[in-house]
Amino acid sequence: MNRTKAGAIAPVFFVVQPSGSSDDQGFEIEEEFRSVTVTVVHRLPDPEVFLALRKAGGLGRFSLEAAKAGLPRSLFCVMLEIDGNAIGMGRLVGDGACSVQIDDIVVVPEHQGKGYGRLIMQELMDYISENVPDTAYVNLLADVPANKLYEKFGFRETAPVTIGMAFKKGM
Repeated sequence: MNRTKAGAIAPVFFVVQPSGSSDDQGFEIEEEFRSVTVTVVHRLPDPEVFLALRKAGGLGRFSLEAAKAGLPRSLFCVMLEIDGNAIGMGRLVGDGACSVQIDDIVVVPEHQGKGYGRLIMQELMDYISENVPDTAYVNLLADVPANKLYEKFGFRETAPVTIGMAFKKGM
């Protein structure tokens, strides 16, 4: 599913306007006299695109086999595209009722700092608001300084009551 939202991003140097009728699939963003259309797409990326986005954004690496097995098990995914090319994504994993984790939020470096991470988070939070019970536990692991973005959406550090822990098979 693709959709258009007016006013989703309003950083200092941007003006966001709907790109036409409500049937359009993107945002018109004027950036220093240049206009681009950013399309918000609700679908999984191809495994190769997923791995390329993660690599470009400096996230940990997975095998192609792991991406092929894991992506279809996602609860929800949002991608941002410019001219059909993926520039960012985020997804939700979990059972969708008791436990949901926000995962794989990434924007390629040349498009970072433009409000796209915030747009991805807003799409994920909209899905959570509309589809996940109020009693669900929604969590994420935040890299610094992205934790500041997540705080804007109501996320808080849980330490010292709880601490994040990880186990990576094969390490």
